[in-house]
Amino acid sequence: MEHKSDLSILHLGLTGAIFWGVGLFFITILSTYFGYAEMLVDMLIEIYPGYDRGLLGSFFGLFYGALDGFICFSILGFIYNKLSKCQKL
Repeated sequence: MEHKSDLSILHLGLTGAIFWGVGLFFITILSTYFGYAEMLVDMLIEIYPGYDRGLLGSFFGLFYGALDGFICFSILGFIYNKLSKCQKL
């Protein structure tokens, strides 16, 4: 039985996937065509293989961002659920 304040790990993971994937897609587009957030994109190019400025790189960013967001937000939800079950002091 789920605890009353449990978060859905799947739903939180999907929210993170959408948030980070779409955000990374648009940041890449803005960086490519308008020079916005170039330092951030340069940093992310070092982290995500195949990711680069341009239209194809934007889709790599969408994929990697969705994967990364899903994993990180799912872990966050898991930790929250475990900590919410701890006894209060």
